[in-house]
Amino acid sequence: MGLMLQNFAPYLLVIHGSSDPRPLIAVEQLAKVLSVRLQEWAAPALVGTAVLELGSMPLNKQILQFSESVVAAGYGRLQVLPLFLLPGVHVAEDIPAEVAIAQQVLGQQITIELLPYLGSTSRIKTVLGQAMAPYSDFAKVIVSHGSRRLGANQTVAAIARHLQASVAFWSTEPRLDHELQCLIQRGAHRIAIFPYFLFEGGITDAIAVQVAQWAERFPELQWYLAPAIGASPALVDFIL
Repeated sequence: MGLMLQNFAPYLLVIHGSSDPRPLIAVEQLAKVLSVRLQEWAAPALVGTAVLELGSMPLNKQILQFSESVVAAGYGRLQVLPLFLLPGVHVAEDIPAEVAIAQQVLGQQITIELLPYLGSTSRIKTVLGQAMAPYSDFAKVIVSHGSRRLGANQTVAAIARHLQASVAFWSTEPRLDHELQCLIQRGAHRIAIFPYFLFEGGITDAIAVQVAQWAERFPELQWYLAPAIGASPALVDFIL
C-alpha cells in the first residue's frame, strides 16, 4: 500500500460549468468510471469533480475541499485535469490562477500538479478517429466551440486535417452553415457532423437543430449527427 500511495496521485476533473445539469452529471459519471478502472488495477481510486464557473464556490475552494480527502487518505500530490478541448483563456489563465491560490493556502501539505488540458495531446485524434471510422464514405465536419484567443483554434483545425474532415466553429468563423454549404456545392451526398464537445449541452442541442434544418432542406442527402464524445472507453483510456 505504501508503494501505491507514492506512485498514485488522485485526480480532480475540472469542467467549465453550466446552468444545464447534463455536463455535471456526465463528468460525475466519468469520475465513477475512472474510479472503477483504477480499482481494477488495485490502485486507490480518489477521483473528484469541480467546475470553473457557476459552482457553489470558486474553483480554488473546491480544490481545497477535495484536498482534505486527499490529505486524509495519505497522499502528498493531487492531479488537476482540465477537461477542456481548446487552449482558451480558461485553460491559459483562469484555471492556473485558481490552482495557484489553492496551492498557496495548502503550503507544504500537498503538491497540486496541473496537468495539460485534455485537448492538448494528439491522442485525442484517436478518440475522434474511432467515432468516425464507421463513416469513412461520408464527408465529415468537426464542429468545435471555438475561441477568439489567438491560435487557440489551430489545435482542432490540425485534428480535422489529420482526420480528413472539414472544421467549423460555433463562436467564430468558419461557421457550420458555411461548411455544410461548401460540402453540398462540392457534390457531397453523405454528410456526417461530429461535435467536438465532451458532453451534451445547450450548444450540442443547437447544433442538432441546425443539422435537422439542413436535412429538411436537402432530404435527398444522407445525414448523420454524432453525439458528444462522452465517457467513452477510448476517452477513459486516454485519461488514464
